[in-house]
Amino acid sequence: MRKLITCLLIYLVSVSYGICQLTEESNYPEGIYKSKEDFLKKKPSSIAKIYPEGINREEIKEDNQLIRDIFFFDVTTGKKLKKVFAVSYQGNLYFQYGSIVAGKNRNKKDKDQTVNMLLSSAFAQVLLSGERYLYTELEIQSGWEQGLYSNMGLVGAAAMSNMGKIKGVVWDCRNSEFNIFRHCKDLNDFLTSHAASYSIACTDKKYDLGQLRLTMLELK
Repeated sequence: MRKLITCLLIYLVSVSYGICQLTEESNYPEGIYKSKEDFLKKKPSSIAKIYPEGINREEIKEDNQLIRDIFFFDVTTGKKLKKVFAVSYQGNLYFQYGSIVAGKNRNKKDKDQTVNMLLSSAFAQVLLSGERYLYTELEIQSGWEQGLYSNMGLVGAAAMSNMGKIKGVVWDCRNSEFNIFRHCKDLNDFLTSHAASYSIACTDKKYDLGQLRLTMLELK
């Protein structure tokens, strides 16, 4: 109970100041995990020195969004890390966008979920670590919408950059897969199937990220 109260206080401070403070220190050894298999074994594929750089883009205006999306670069070569599953860096864990939406890594119900192609090499920081789940948030797009705009040149690129929505994502440790909360019903179905004794009230198909974070604090 004391731990839960502490986490709730941290959450309230994080929302008040617009910073991301939900994360607990990662218990994954420092390094680069190129594959899901290495990640499951907690055995880094590489311990090459890396450094992070933030994504330069306009600040997201929607309320209650704590986003940590960055790129990682190799110190020696200066090259951006690509086709990587995860990175453990200075006590924090990060999942690469492309790995989260890859068919072999995500729940089969999330097959239409994808990310902006320009950001597939970016990383989302794990905001909350638990025994059963690792929780993060990132901008997710609909695959059919991306396909619709991909052949429309600059107009299509501009449209794709604005059509993503911030969604909650969990790495399900038991099933070794990502589960993307596509909409409110999908989220509540997940809670029911994972023995949660509560559900989240929704407006239309949307769910409140702040309420979702509190739910994950209890469910983790």
